[in-house]
Amino acid sequence: MSLTSGTVIDSAAKIQYNIKLNIPNANNPLAAPAASSYTAYAWLVNNIGVVQIQGNAFLLNAFAGNGINLADTSGTITQSIVSYNIK
Repeated sequence: MSLTSGTVIDSAAKIQYNIKLNIPNANNPLAAPAASSYTAYAWLVNNIGVVQIQGNAFLLNAFAGNGINLADTSGTITQSIVSYNIK
């Protein structure tokens, strides 16, 4: 990985996050709930931490504390570390 603070060559652990929502139909309570699944990934490197996250924006925004927005569940997010400094 090439960073502004230098090149790092190390193994990363890839973690997969999944969430499945079952939302009941308010107009027909007896109908089967609508099921939706969302996936996101995080890559962690020893002694650095999270170096990249990628996946469904709905799920990642919920993890980041940005709230839950069911109006837009199709967006995706990719964030990568560009520099780090361990003190």
